Amino acid sequence: MDITLDNLFAFLVLLLMVVTFAAFIVPSVYLPFRTTREQQLEDVAQSVLDKLLFGMGYPTDWGKNITLTQKDLSSLGLHKDGGGIYELDMDKVLRIANAGISQLPATIQIASNSTSSLLGLTNPMGYEFSFTLSPALNTSVQVVASLTLKGQNTAPSVLGITVVDPDGRPASNANVTGLYLLMTVRKNGNNEAAYLNYTYCAGLASWEGKCTLNFTNWLTAVAKGIGASNLENSCAIVTIFGDYYGIRSPTSFSLSPALGATIVGRYLITSFPIGQLVPGTGSLQNVTALDVPPYYVYLDCLHNETNRQAGTIVNAGPQKYCVYSLGKNVDNDVTFVVLPVKYFGTPEFVVALRPPVNVISQTAIPGQAKTTVLRRLVRIGSWYYDAEVIVWRVVEY
Repeated sequence: MDITLDNLFAFLVLLLMVVTFAAFIVPSVYLPFRTTREQQLEDVAQSVLDKLLFGMGYPTDWGKNITLTQKDLSSLGLHKDGGGIYELDMDKVLRIANAGISQLPATIQIASNSTSSLLGLTNPMGYEFSFTLSPALNTSVQVVASLTLKGQNTAPSVLGITVVDPDGRPASNANVTGLYLLMTVRKNGNNEAAYLNYTYCAGLASWEGKCTLNFTNWLTAVAKGIGASNLENSCAIVTIFGDYYGIRSPTSFSLSPALGATIVGRYLITSFPIGQLVPGTGSLQNVTALDVPPYYVYLDCLHNETNRQAGTIVNAGPQKYCVYSLGKNVDNDVTFVVLPVKYFGTPEFVVALRPPVNVISQTAIPGQAKTTVLRRLVRIGSWYYDAEVIVWRVVEY
């Protein structure tokens, strides 16, 4: 009997020692291991961010040179060649986008799996990533009132502006400037010509980050000067330029129905033919307007050097994109490009909104995986953007 009790007591002592070991020794080993894994994830995220923000990639002109495909790249980086610290190249940013509103044709887009490989994240590393670039100041526009020009033809005249920072907080007392451009197509003898009228209006955001810009008097004067009937074929575009204690961001909006296009380097890419615009083939004036806020608009022309269909530049398989060339590369400060076209015999307008808005390059969505998130304030031209990198392990996805 005594022996049985002694054995039971010894077993209980042993069990207590095992429980004590599990409660104190194992966590002391597991926690440093977990901390090391988290530190490794943060190191990987920092490496990805550094490569994107400080590397130019090779060849260094891969952004604007659309004849270079992802197979031609040996490294990837978004830094502008010759730019300052944290200054990115607009064309490079646009080419890696696989989500958002600024996507280029898939045939010249750098796919996210290629981006991941060039960043060193593919197997056996086993990491997924997401890169997002958004304006440092998020601007929204609401049409408060419109001016009736003739019949059913109207133009937005009073705009309600809301400006917030990347975290959604109101940009109180931000300086807000709106550049309003009106392009019209009117008869000029036997041909048709494009005419430009533009102005700007400034305001100060309230504590809620809101202000109102009123263009009524200017639009009334324009309609009176050229005749309301001449505004029947017109396109209204506005760029809202916010300056919040030195952080400057523009956002452009087309206030009229328009055909969409994308621009990389000096190439305008459309999914529809605009042959009537090519010099010498139509009666419509060949002119393209480019906006540099807050006060400047300049003109350029399209050229047919890519032979419209562009051969193998962007087309592959069933793709039907048309490519046209501007006289020179589009400056990083340009916020929109607008040009008149004849589309099925009717005057229309093509609008390319130049700055990236919520450009996203990602291999997957993290879900419930443990992630590391890094953010930096970067610059493209004169404008500021919020760059965010998220990295997580595939095995945790």
